[in-house]
Amino acid sequence: ALIAFFYLQPAWYEFQILRKNNEGLQNLSAELDELINNRDLLFEKINTISKDNLARIDAALPKGSRAAEFLVFLENLSIKHSVTLENTTLTGSTVTKTATSSGQPRPSGSTTTRGQEISELPLSLNIIGSYEALKNFLSDLEKNLRITRIESISFSSPTEKDKNEFQFSLTIKTYYQ
Repeated sequence: ALIAFFYLQPAWYEFQILRKNNEGLQNLSAELDELINNRDLLFEKINTISKDNLARIDAALPKGSRAAEFLVFLENLSIKHSVTLENTTLTGSTVTKTATSSGQPRPSGSTTTRGQEISELPLSLNIIGSYEALKNFLSDLEKNLRITRIESISFSSPTEKDKNEFQFSLTIKTYYQ
């Protein structure tokens, strides 16, 4: 019996170690199953985003600067609000950030990829018009889907011939992929 004990003891210890490892693997498997279920739920939620909303997101952060399209938008906005867009200067573009998607689920039909650079398109605008017209111009610019940031606004005194017209200088940035 003593020989059987010494013969079986190492096998029993090995069996205990294997049992402990098996329990750890089962716990890990349960965690992974839960993570997979959460991932699947997120995919379902993301895929419920409509094509229209995806198009709106693309309009907010378009691929390429689409500078000409944005300048036409500004011109139409100035006409709508009876302000004169006297001078527009594109001051170049700079890369500001690299967007990364670390394994996060994306909606089907989504266009953003990993490592996508987000660039700025800075503009300087000189506008002539009334304070109320500028306020309406800026309000519509804010409501535009394309992300636009107003960096600075300055103005000068009204002109001699029309006490209601100011000259405004704006520095704005818009962003693109």
